[in-house]
Amino acid sequence: MLAEAIAEGRREIEGVGVEMFQVAETLSPKILEKMGAVEARRKFRHVPFADPKWLSEGDGIILGSLTR
Repeated sequence: MLAEAIAEGRREIEGVGVEMFQVAETLSPKILEKMGAVEARRKFRHVPFADPKWLSEGDGIILGSLTR
């Protein structure tokens, strides 16, 4: 939700394009289930995964980190 709020705010600035990506999960599905994080992951299935090769294509990058 934080990333979506940041993207929404940036879209309000004329001439600024915004793309949002997620980083591939490193934990196993079993661990995610035990943590109760499966539903949270499901909510973001519409957000594509980032490719590190794309980093040089942007004029700016905002990185964030979730906490569980």
